[in-house]
Amino acid sequence: MSKISQEKIEKIKDEIIRILYEDYPQFKYTSQISNILLRDKEFILDLLKELKKLNLVISIEESKGKNVKRKWSLNKITYEKYKELLNI
Repeated sequence: MSKISQEKIEKIKDEIIRILYEDYPQFKYTSQISNILLRDKEFILDLLKELKKLNLVISIEESKGKNVKRKWSLNKITYEKYKELLNI
């Protein structure tokens, strides 16, 4: 399997933010985002975790035994900034 360039990874992160923006303030599961982007769930989860470290997204974890599901949404500040950018 070939390696994805950093430029493409950044574009995928942008797409994740766009998806979360469109459904704000609702949360989306990792699997929903990966299905929309046609990407591996673990790959998308890693990108979401990176976005969370940058304080761009927030998550809620639902634990059922060993099964952990995460829901994601934009941070309110990120939403407001993104909204401003789209209105320029």
